[in-house]
Amino acid sequence: MSGDVEDWFLIGVAVLTLVGELAEERPVLIIADEAQWLDEPSAVNIRLLLEALDLQTDITS
Repeated sequence: MSGDVEDWFLIGVAVLTLVGELAEERPVLIIADEAQWLDEPSAVNIRLLLEALDLQTDITS
């Protein structure tokens, strides 16, 4: 993997772990303010996070 791809993968795993642990204790709300400005890797990580946690997703582009 290239450095950038590996970094985004590791960030995604870290965020998934953190949010997953928090979600076990209480409801979690994720808000992306001004989502139109999200870069592609961030948007992909958010979508993968929601899918991995098997949550209802309402992501608009």
